[in-house]
Amino acid sequence: MMISIITVAFNDAKNLDKTIKSVASQTCSNIEYIIIDGDSDDESMDLIKNNKEIITYWCSEPDQGIYDAMNKGLSISTGEYILFLNAGDTFPDTNTLQEVEKYIEENDFPDFLYGDAFETDLESNLFLRPARKSSHKRIGMFTHHQSMYYKRAVIEKFNMQYDTSFKIAADYKFTCEFLEHSVSELYISKPLSVFLQGGLSQLQWAKSMKEQISVKRGILKMPFLRVYLIYFAQVGWHLLKAKTPWLYRMIRFKK
Repeated sequence: MMISIITVAFNDAKNLDKTIKSVASQTCSNIEYIIIDGDSDDESMDLIKNNKEIITYWCSEPDQGIYDAMNKGLSISTGEYILFLNAGDTFPDTNTLQEVEKYIEENDFPDFLYGDAFETDLESNLFLRPARKSSHKRIGMFTHHQSMYYKRAVIEKFNMQYDTSFKIAADYKFTCEFLEHSVSELYISKPLSVFLQGGLSQLQWAKSMKEQISVKRGILKMPFLRVYLIYFAQVGWHLLKAKTPWLYRMIRFKK
């Protein structure tokens, strides 16, 4: 069984270096590593070329944004399971992928596997963010995208791609669509990734929530009133996060 790891990056050599080193440190050997770069003009190309021995495929060319780049990686990948680990994101341990592989094989190759995540800030402080149940998708993302593994057979059967008309929440739409089609899933109660805070969905959370509304109405077929009650509750949650971050951390993270 092979796991395809796809990293998309653009002019972010420092963070890309962290991700490449983390992938290289994995004890699991059944890895296909793909890097899709958006035509960077910083040191990214030198970094990629200096690590060719662990990179299965890479390209550097203009694209139409992060989800277009993710679709490129998806179309090139060949592994039985797909993981997106973007520039700056890492694995918490050197044996993370080996453990994931073991869980998959011991649980009859589920369609979808997910786990908890660490978040890290610019000062390298770690915060454990436990995953919620996948049914939480009706409210929003239940864990970080970097802690989700998608079975290729389901993606191919339903000809799935990331919707490039979405600018922030295409990963949420993709995950909701995938779960509508999948018949088996597995939750691992441990961190599977280290997510670098300050990503697009966190910086533009208001736009992200508006895009999520169309997913909840169109894909999940949720009632209008419920969707907007959740929306206003999420606005309050983000205001709490902005105004009293210490209280937010106390509620959402574990030590």
